[in-house]
Amino acid sequence: MKLIFSMSLVLFFNCIFSQNNSQLPKSIHSFNVQDIYGNDFDFKSLKGKKVMIVNTASKCGLTYQYENLEKLYKEYKNDNFIIIGFPANNFLWQEPGSNEKIATFCKENYGVSFPMMGKVSVKGSGMHPIYKFLTKKSENGVIDSSVSWNFQKYLIDEKGFIVKVISPRTKPDDQTVIDWISSWYMSKKKSTKCVHSGGITDDKFFGNITPIYPSITYDYLNSDAYPRYFNTPNQLSVSKKIAELEGTENALVFGSGLAAVATSMFSFVSSGDHVILQKSLYGGTINLVNTEFKKFNISYDYIDVANLEELESTLRPNTKIIYIESPSNPLLSITDIKSISNFSKKNNLISIIDNTFSSPINQNPANLGIDLIIHSATKYLGGHSDILAGTVCGSNELISIIKKSGLNFGSNISEYISWLLERSIKTLSVRVLKQNDNALKIANFLHNHNMINKVYYPGLSSHDKHDIAKKQMTGGFGGMVSFELKNSISSDEFVKSLQVIQPTMSLAGVESTITSPAKTSHKKMDPKERDEIGITKNLLRFSVGIEDVDDLINDLSNALNLNG
Repeated sequence: MKLIFSMSLVLFFNCIFSQNNSQLPKSIHSFNVQDIYGNDFDFKSLKGKKVMIVNTASKCGLTYQYENLEKLYKEYKNDNFIIIGFPANNFLWQEPGSNEKIATFCKENYGVSFPMMGKVSVKGSGMHPIYKFLTKKSENGVIDSSVSWNFQKYLIDEKGFIVKVISPRTKPDDQTVIDWISSWYMSKKKSTKCVHSGGITDDKFFGNITPIYPSITYDYLNSDAYPRYFNTPNQLSVSKKIAELEGTENALVFGSGLAAVATSMFSFVSSGDHVILQKSLYGGTINLVNTEFKKFNISYDYIDVANLEELESTLRPNTKIIYIESPSNPLLSITDIKSISNFSKKNNLISIIDNTFSSPINQNPANLGIDLIIHSATKYLGGHSDILAGTVCGSNELISIIKKSGLNFGSNISEYISWLLERSIKTLSVRVLKQNDNALKIANFLHNHNMINKVYYPGLSSHDKHDIAKKQMTGGFGGMVSFELKNSISSDEFVKSLQVIQPTMSLAGVESTITSPAKTSHKKMDPKERDEIGITKNLLRFSVGIEDVDDLINDLSNALNLNG
């Protein structure tokens, strides 16, 4: 009797479960089809991707949309987006060819690289199971529809369910489609974008990290990729990630930060032009301008860009660029970015900012109207003191101009370094937020120490531009602190006394480092010029790492006590 009751209970719950389960809509991920070459294509591989499914034809008035489809796919394939084409002969016999002929037609005429499936029927009694799913609400759980003509598009979300049906005549790269593709990333916070934006999908082995493509040679019949053209897989992948973080349309990566600076500036000036520069800049940039601009008869002025009267009086009819840093290296001066942007637009100038010290986590100058954003990716973007790289971000229009110059200058980045940079950016938010926190505590400690002459840190209320920094540095005040020792202390002896904090020339790694700008980044400057802008022999630039802040403060305290 007990056995009969137990069996009845099992059957009852199985029945209930089956009824409930049958009401659940299927996902497109449950399908397996053959592609145009006869290989199995498992839609499970599309989990986590946005998908556009489109029925195609080779002899249709809309066949030109293949070009739009390919363009869209190339632009967004690294953003977890894919296009799946299904050739079909349901409308006026406009796709009569075999799979082989269709594949050849698509490749030769439109360079199609997105996956094409084998020829199917999208209507009638022979309708393919995928299209039964797409067109019947009883199967997809969302909408009833019918395929009205060739090139009808179905948008499928990351979970495999229909989001929208797009009419055949609406181009694949319509703004509504682009907005849908981009919506996931646009809605995410920076820490999520660091991890998930950009990247290359491993369609062969389904690894969850970007593969490395070390090749420097590509089949020219099927690809225009070439390392010096900024268009190899890993170059494009990391550029996309950086552009996402800075909120710009595009980005390029270079072999160094100075390469990004030089290529960007020389892309918009020629002989006889004039450039306005902020007084307090990275020494390498100053040396570049002072050395190279004269050779090409390019004039320039270093000014206090916060002084509107000085800006107006320095402006010339031949002025083409205004160049700033904020925070600046090494004095952490703050420039009102919005003010510079407004001045630039009013006078038809290209505005450029070196955003290295801030990183995209703390500040996005594009949101304040700046045209081009430069980073020494060697610093915070790389973050581990093992990469030499640079980047510039901006609109498609401006980046295309810089790219043309870059093709000739040859200052490109290798695939391996591109891959390392992309990997490093995944932890950018975690690192920078910790460095922000450590730096603020250390700046306060130094500010209150009687052996410190002055502290430069925009997070301190004592900083002359603290209010501006609060407005435009929305993520934090950065991991860089500069300070000036009392004249009675030898900066060299102080640095030698440190145990945890290491003396190095670079910055922004996970480890804390310190340097004398007068002896490193600004060594090539005239001593009088250095003193005039505040870079004294006792000025030290401290790159705060991710160590325990108490250990860092104790290290500073011990070194000060030993040399006081």
